[in-house]
Amino acid sequence: MPSEPKCFGGACLPPLSMEEIYAIALEIWPDPTLAAEMAATAKAESDGIPNRLGDAGEYGLWQIHPMHFDPNDPGFVGNDPHLNSLNKQGIIDDEGQSLSDPRINARAADSVARRLDWYTGHRAEGDLDMDTVFYARRDNPDFGIFLEQAKALIKVPRGGTDDPKQYYNQPSQYGERPQT
Repeated sequence: MPSEPKCFGGACLPPLSMEEIYAIALEIWPDPTLAAEMAATAKAESDGIPNRLGDAGEYGLWQIHPMHFDPNDPGFVGNDPHLNSLNKQGIIDDEGQSLSDPRINARAADSVARRLDWYTGHRAEGDLDMDTVFYARRDNPDFGIFLEQAKALIKVPRGGTDDPKQYYNQPSQYGERPQT
């Protein structure tokens, strides 16, 4: 029998449905195919539990590792003069922004997957380092099932095309996307 998950704040919040996770993913990744992949990734990483804690202290839906935000973590990226923590990027702060918030966690996942903590530049849209960053994509045997569930939510956008490139350089609420 699997053990009960650990969660930030003690009690676990109810898991989000694939539909809820996909809707949040679309806010950050407007390409429906990429949003579906990221929604499946979140489900594989955390079972959809927004305040899930991983074995190494990872937080939230996309299981953001403490090295990206915790100055007490031995691998803290902020100790390197060439890296910026999620705090420096303004994704989280010391005023109560929480990686348990699914939207903040999604922004953090995008940053980590794109290596936006590197000061040298951004990865191009669609050039995410997902298999290296999100272990559950390769380690969770249910990832394929989650991906099929998420892909089933994709609707052909207005205009009749399902070409993901039409989404790549669309502005997001977090600023302009890097040009490809």
